[in-house]
Amino acid sequence: PVTPTFPAILCVKINPTIDVVAVSTKDGTLSLHRIDWQRLWRSVSPGNEATCLTWREDGKILAVGRRNGDVELFHVENGNRSGESAVCPSWTVERMTERCDENEEGSGER
Repeated sequence: PVTPTFPAILCVKINPTIDVVAVSTKDGTLSLHRIDWQRLWRSVSPGNEATCLTWREDGKILAVGRRNGDVELFHVENGNRSGESAVCPSWTVERMTERCDENEEGSGER
């Protein structure tokens, strides 16, 4: 039998208000799952994986820090990008201070 392989998980962030979890993987996939692991939505950005995730306090928007330095905001309901400015949303400043992969050996990238 063939054993499926899965990309390495970089970040996992549980929503503060509803039972969902955001997951980013090494292949550039960002997905939102229910606690029973049912996938609600997925976004793929090959070569520009998410290195940091944080939720807005109300749990409705997910801020995603990308390897290239971009910050994207996603709606929890459907994964659509938010129209809210991602330059420096005040609610992300204190939460996006550490990278998911900063303990990764040999990374050296910032």
